[in-house]
Order: sequence, then structure tokens, then C-alpha cells
Amino acid sequence: MINIVDPHIHFFDLQRGKYKWLQPNEPPLWPDKKLINRNISIDEMTLNQEFYELIGLVHIEAGFDNVHPELEIQNVERIFDSSGLTDQSAIKVLGSALRAFRVISFVDITLANHDFKAALDKQLSYSSCVCIRHIFDDQTVSICRHPNTLQNLRKLVERGGVLELQFDLSSDTDTVAVIQMLERVPDLKVVINHAGFAPFLKPQKYSAWLRHLALLSVQKQIYIKVSGFEMVSREFRWQQAAVVIDDVAKSFGQHRLMLASNFPVCLLAKSYSHYWDGLLKCSQQIGLDLTAIASKNASDFYSMGI
Repeated sequence: MINIVDPHIHFFDLQRGKYKWLQPNEPPLWPDKKLINRNISIDEMTLNQEFYELIGLVHIEAGFDNVHPELEIQNVERIFDSSGLTDQSAIKVLGSALRAFRVISFVDITLANHDFKAALDKQLSYSSCVCIRHIFDDQTVSICRHPNTLQNLRKLVERGGVLELQFDLSSDTDTVAVIQMLERVPDLKVVINHAGFAPFLKPQKYSAWLRHLALLSVQKQIYIKVSGFEMVSREFRWQQAAVVIDDVAKSFGQHRLMLASNFPVCLLAKSYSHYWDGLLKCSQQIGLDLTAIASKNASDFYSMGI
């Protein structure tokens, strides 16, 4: 039996949240986005229970309400309580296996410093919230060089928080900006989302991604989550995923690598069960430590204690 802590999942509650990005005319302009523009809950996170057990998860902010992001934390905590599962659909699917959860909230790291502190204090006042995420994407350079960013990140370090970072790791300018920013906040713990969108279909860009991966790996406070293959190509093959996983492990080492699903976006390519089955079989064939990359690293990084 392989235990899984899934460190990158999203729930959608369209009756309570806004989720502007899920609307058809909002980016990303995926033609199949309508398939996940619906209520998404834990009852779709089914695994082959003969081989795998989901013991922990990390809910990543999904645009529930970017003005009042604490509402998303409250909505996730509504499903769970300190004694375990309270949502009946979750109990039906997972039984007593799920032992812990964490929530990653949104805070704009370019806010005026006093506004950032107030927002951060509000998010971290929830016991389930351990990190914040800011999607950099095509604004990476301007965010990294914004006059408020460094002081805000230093405040995040003071509070013991972690930054979830999403950007294109194959971009020279974006990677340089990120490295320069993080060198000035050396105590900040960071996790790169979706392996920096490894461009496995474009050899020249993949070579750049590999070089940048090695550069980032020098900073030992940076971890990396391998997920999001379906965001590069809905038709990705497991052989391609295996190459990415292997390259990340070679640069970062197994102790800073976490496998993740990106549920429910992964459903645009494969079922949740098929996704995890593929990830783990690839990793096993490479010879990686499945306990570390499927559960222990995530549990340790997010202070889950499982």
C-alpha cells in the first residue's frame, strides 16, 4: 500500500465562490474548460484502494474570492474539522484514511506593506493555512521587481509562511528575475508549482527549462511540485512525464520533490486514479523513493505530521 499526500488540489463551490477564471471568456482560454466549470468536491478523488491510500491533501486557492480570500479558507474548513472528515461524501469515499489537510491562500505580494501584513495576518490566523500563492505567469518580471515585493516577502519569512510560486521556468527573463528576487530573501521557503511548466513538446525550450532548473536548485530553500502535465498537453504520454520527473529528481534531489495531481484540472486529461497510477509507476521505474515523493516530503513541507 502506497500512502499519498496530494499537495496540489482545488475544490470548486460555484454557489459560494466567484471563480472568474472559470468563465469561458476569461483566461486561460481552454476550449474544454467548461468540463470543470462546475462544483468539484472530494468525492471525485477516488483511487485504486487496493494499492493507494489518500492520507492528506493541500487545497490551493482557486480564485474563490480574490478580494476576500479568507472566504475560501472558511469554505474548505467547512468540509473538515479537527477530528477528521465532516462532509458525508468525503467520508463515503475516503473513510478514515484522510488524516490531515492544509490550505494555501492568495495574498498579492505587491500590496502596500501595511496592507500585505494585514492580509497575511488574516490568512495565517486560520490553523489550516500555512502558505500563500501568487500566480506570476506573464507578470513575473514586474512582480519580482515591484518596490513592495521584497519587504512583503521578508514579512512572510517572519511569520513562518511559505510562498507557492507559479511561473514559466523555460523563460530566461522570468527565471533571472525570480532568482534575483529569491537571492535577496534567502530564508524564504518556496515551492515551484507544476514543475515550472516543463515544455516537454519543445526540445529547445526544454533545454532552457533544464538549465534554469539547475540554477534554481542551488537555492536549498526551494522545493518543487511535479504536476500540471495536462496544462502543457492534454495528450501527454507517461514516457514524457517520466523524463520530467527524472530531470527534476536529478537537479533537486528526491528530498525536495513532491508529486501532485492538480485536481480537478488533471481530469481534462485523465481520471484522478489513472493520474496517480501513472505518476507512481513512472517514478517506480526510474527508481525513486515513492514514500518520500508521494507523501513524506509533502507532509514535512506543509507541517502535516503524518
